[in-house]
Amino acid sequence: MQMTDLNEISEILQRFYRAFRIPVSLYSHNQLQTSYVATAFEPDPASLYLKNVLTSDNKMAEGTFYTAHHDICCGIVYIHQTKNCVIIGPVSSIPPTPAQCTDILSDIGLPFTKKRNLLYWLKKTPLLSRDRFISLLKFLDYILNGHDDVPADADMIEITSEPEFPQEDFPEVYHNTLEIEQQILNTIEYGKRDELLNQLLKIPYSNASVGVLSKDSLRILKNAFITSTALVSRAAIRGGMDYDYALTLSDFYIRTVENENSELNIPPMLGMMMLDYCTKVAELNKPQDCSPLTVAILEDINRHLHETLTVSDIALLLKRSCSYISHVFEREMHLPLKQYILQQKVKEARYLLTSTQNSISGISELLGFSSQPHFQTVFKRLTGVTPSDYRKSKG
Repeated sequence: MQMTDLNEISEILQRFYRAFRIPVSLYSHNQLQTSYVATAFEPDPASLYLKNVLTSDNKMAEGTFYTAHHDICCGIVYIHQTKNCVIIGPVSSIPPTPAQCTDILSDIGLPFTKKRNLLYWLKKTPLLSRDRFISLLKFLDYILNGHDDVPADADMIEITSEPEFPQEDFPEVYHNTLEIEQQILNTIEYGKRDELLNQLLKIPYSNASVGVLSKDSLRILKNAFITSTALVSRAAIRGGMDYDYALTLSDFYIRTVENENSELNIPPMLGMMMLDYCTKVAELNKPQDCSPLTVAILEDINRHLHETLTVSDIALLLKRSCSYISHVFEREMHLPLKQYILQQKVKEARYLLTSTQNSISGISELLGFSSQPHFQTVFKRLTGVTPSDYRKSKG
C-alpha cells in the first residue's frame, strides 16, 4: 500500500499526532503543506534540521532517515514515487534545558534570542528515547509506504505490544523551570553562597513534577547531574573562575557521580557540587593581602549594599576619619572607595536584573540610589548599557 493523495496523508498525520503528540509536517516539492504541533514556533525547527537529515548516514530503509544531535531526534520519510515527504520531530530524549536550546539554535542557524520560545516549544513535546523515536519513524514508514521490514541493526527497535509503564512506577525527577535554573546559575556566577543555600532548600524535590526518560532511574539522575554540572561550570567561568580549573572540577564531579550506585546519594551530591563552585567563585572575589582595615571596609560595603551607603557612613561605622579610610583603601585596592561602592552596587543590580522580576525603580530604591535617573546614569556609565537593555540582553 502506498499513499499519494495529500489530503489522505494529512489525515493520517493528524491521527498520528493525536496519538503520540509528536510534531509532524507534510512537505510537497519542498514546500510545507500542513503541520501538526502543540505550539507554534517560527520557523519550523524540523524543516531547518532537514539538511542534517538528508546528509545523515543513519539510513533505516529506502527513503527513510533519522538524525540525532544534542539529544534531539528528527526523522524524514519519503513517500515513494512522489515528491512528498513527512518530517517528524524534533523531539528530545532528555528534559530540555537552556543550554541545549542554545546548541540547537546554533545547529539550525537561528538567533539565541529565540531560546526561551524554543525551550517552551520543546517542553510541549513528549520525551522519547532514540529507540522509541526510531520505532515510531518505522511505523510511519509502514503506514505511508507499506514497509514492514525491520533492519537487523540492533539499534533499530521494532514496535511490539509491550505495554507502556505508568508514570507512577518511576522515580520523581525535579525539572527546573527556566526561572529557577537562571536564578541558581546567577547566584553561582556572583558567588552568593548563602542565597544559593536558601534556594536549594526551597526546591521541593519530593513533590516535584516528573519526567520519564527510561526505566533506569539511576541513569536518569546521573544524566541530570552531568547536565547540571556543565551549566554550573559555565556560570562559574562567567564569575571569574579559570576555564581549565572549572573543567577539571567538572570532570571530578562527573567521575564521582558515574561511580555512584545509590539514587539517594545523587541529589545531595548535586547540591554539594553547586555549593563548591559557588564558594570558590566567592573566594576569587575576595582581595588578597589586605590590611584588617580594608577587610573591614569591604565587609561593611557587602553588609550594607542594599542601603544608602557613603564614605562617611563607613567611616562612622569604623570610627575612623573619611580621609584616612579613603587613603588606605585606595592604596591597597588601587581604586577610590566611592568608585568601589558604586561598582559593587552596579554588580548587585546586574544580579537582581537577571535573577528577579523587580522593576528597575524597585532595584534603584533597594540599592539606596537617590533616584531612578541617578541609578540609570551610574549603571550605563559603568556597563555601557541601560538597566532595561541589560535585562533584555540576558532574557
